[in-house]
Amino acid sequence: MSAAGPIQFQVRVADAERQGIVAGVQQLFSCLYEVAGDREWLAQVKFEPPQEPMTPIPGLSAIVLSLLPDAELLDETIAATEARWHALIPALLEPGVPIYLCTVFRHVAERWSDEREALRLERIRRLNRMAADLSLTYGIAVIDIDRALAHVGGDILETDWRLKGFWAAEASGHTMAWSMLSYGLDEIIEPEIQEQARAALGDLSEINALLLKRLALRNAEEPAG
Repeated sequence: MSAAGPIQFQVRVADAERQGIVAGVQQLFSCLYEVAGDREWLAQVKFEPPQEPMTPIPGLSAIVLSLLPDAELLDETIAATEARWHALIPALLEPGVPIYLCTVFRHVAERWSDEREALRLERIRRLNRMAADLSLTYGIAVIDIDRALAHVGGDILETDWRLKGFWAAEASGHTMAWSMLSYGLDEIIEPEIQEQARAALGDLSEINALLLKRLALRNAEEPAG
């Protein structure tokens, strides 16, 4: 039942999150090859600019959205943000493909010394609560970046709410892959293959070892010198 063509992802996230999306697709397809390597698993990722109108592309398999760009908009009321999302999501539901919404990591180091950063932390908290409400209202899936990265810790990952850096990309990518193997892809990947791939990926309790494994793989792929 797997798709004959590539699995197509349409993605609207912050620029800093794109590395994590790529890492997530890599981890997802690495696991699929590990458990069903007799198939040709292909992916296509189309990135869309944040805060601009979005129209689903033909042949789409999944949509990935993020609330991180909204963490930048400190001068926008949360009510205006909610209204914008309630206008966006219904139009994206029409193709009938799964929609995944990424939360925002609540690690704002400057919150004690900068009043605007304290406001940012409060906004992030409200955005993450909004993600849960949107999920309940529209039946979309949440990729809980905040929970996953908090499990490891911002200091260990050498990142903050902006998700910059290799470790943040790999950790958020793992969360994306896990979420997709847990919900929404039954029409293109058999449930038993998803279950096997999820076991190969490893869950959140194993993420520290998984990050070290991914780092070793990247170092092995880099040219010497």
